[in-house]
Amino acid sequence: MATFAERLTEALAARGVSHRKAARDITAAGFRISHGYIGQLARGYADNPNLDVLTALANYLGTTVGWLVGDQEPTGREPVAARVTGAGGQEPDEAEVRQQMEDLGVHHLAERTVGLSELSLSAIAQIIEAARIAEGLDRQGSQTPDDQG
Repeated sequence: MATFAERLTEALAARGVSHRKAARDITAAGFRISHGYIGQLARGYADNPNLDVLTALANYLGTTVGWLVGDQEPTGREPVAARVTGAGGQEPDEAEVRQQMEDLGVHHLAERTVGLSELSLSAIAQIIEAARIAEGLDRQGSQTPDDQG
């Protein structure tokens, strides 16, 4: 089984980013991390990152914490937009989009926001945008509930 350092190195190479670039991107997304620390993790000199570090790295690298720490096989995760497609690669119709969103658990996530304050909804929107930036995704649909009024 591959070590955390080996998996981190593999994921960075697969994404084609250096320790410095990864640190810049992750920090820009709202989680402060240094390129030196990423380098120590990748070389195995630091081997006990906390859950926040693991989560930030996994989100940025398009994988899961479980895969990084060796608890699961690769997920082959890809951006949601790439997974929502219609038959034959055509633009999906509304029913297809609804079904695919259901399959991805989007409805459950939306249901969990019912009753939250505007402040909490705004915080969730900021977290989502930070995750999208960390994963190198576009900023389509980045309006918060406050922007839609």
